[in-house]
Amino acid sequence: MRILTPLQKTGNQFVKITFDEAFQQIRSHIQQHKPEETAVFAGGKMSNEELYLIQKWARIGIKTNALASFEYLERPGAFCFDKNDIVPLAELAGTTHSFCLGFERNATHPQLQLINQLLAENGIETVYLSEQADIQDFCAFFKAVNLYIVRHQLTRGIFVERLAKNLEPYLSSLLPYELSILMQQAHIEEEKLKDFVQKFLNAPCPVIIYFEPNTSVETIKELNNLALLTGIQAQQSSGLLGIKENINSQGLFDMGIFPNLNVGGDAFDKDNIQIAKQLYGCEPAHQPVDMQQQLLDGHFKTCLIFQENPLATFSNKQLIEKALKESFVVLQTDELNETAEVADLILPATLPGEENASYTDSTRMAFTMKKNKACEVEMTNFEQIAELCHLFGLEKPTSPTDVFLEYVSFFKTGCRSAQRHFFKF
Repeated sequence: MRILTPLQKTGNQFVKITFDEAFQQIRSHIQQHKPEETAVFAGGKMSNEELYLIQKWARIGIKTNALASFEYLERPGAFCFDKNDIVPLAELAGTTHSFCLGFERNATHPQLQLINQLLAENGIETVYLSEQADIQDFCAFFKAVNLYIVRHQLTRGIFVERLAKNLEPYLSSLLPYELSILMQQAHIEEEKLKDFVQKFLNAPCPVIIYFEPNTSVETIKELNNLALLTGIQAQQSSGLLGIKENINSQGLFDMGIFPNLNVGGDAFDKDNIQIAKQLYGCEPAHQPVDMQQQLLDGHFKTCLIFQENPLATFSNKQLIEKALKESFVVLQTDELNETAEVADLILPATLPGEENASYTDSTRMAFTMKKNKACEVEMTNFEQIAELCHLFGLEKPTSPTDVFLEYVSFFKTGCRSAQRHFFKF
């Protein structure tokens, strides 16, 4: 059933309260403790404008850098790529071979359905690696592929010739591996490994498409290494394409919903801290935070969870349930879910299409979704977060457009080659 008003837990039941009452409770609980004892979590269903306001409220209003998303809390790193290193959807028509990992041809995820449709309509030869039951460990499989390519001197392209910045250290870490052991871990015979390598290297324009939620961090690192060893990212319609879980999972990185990232998706440095100081009039909280460890250690006294359901997605439900029960939990959601069981206060969430907003897809292309249906909730997500910002002394934004004009100040233009083309190991 859709939640339309704020709800406060009284005993074992939720009772309706006003937005003003809910906001005052949130402010009261946060101000009872040290700033760093408040954690803010946000999910990839939220718009760029909402995510930006959340990080601003946290870092400037609450003065905490304890920001995270449960989508990536257990899987840090390897998920934020430069736009130039991602195959655009428009280029898939020129691909000759696609190798799909983490999903199948009958996938129901909306963007995976689009991918499968594009591949089929353009007659692209496609291998669904997840349908090959004999491969049991894809990290070991792709590490074996990379080792085979290196040992048989099959590397090629501008990255191994001059652009890759840490080729020698990477090779020093790779070459000690035993190919036979990696193949045993992957559960694949050398002949099949050789067939895959030949097919991949003979493909004029190969693209590897993987579904992030079903692909491990270590496997993605090996895919990145394969792309650099073979130079496939240097040509059109070829390279890597990672599909994220939600409509704006990429926005979590671009809007700085992680302790190590500022708005713009870059690590904190003097330049972007200075931009923040000029915009906000003060320095944002940016001290390092181990979010998962501090959460599980019971460090946080208040947990603000926006449009996520960690009790349904976290690998160890009992562990996360225990951690959340030790804090005051505010949950923004459109319906009662598993996490609502441990929530002390619930804010109603609006849905995409109920307000004007922008999102960023898996290829880091921003797009706007116009309001196309009536909003049943009195205050939209944007309005709720804007009011919370105001309660903590920040200027209240009047529209998503104002917020857009503010956050684009953080995005750097030009080539970022100094941050790219690194082997990962």
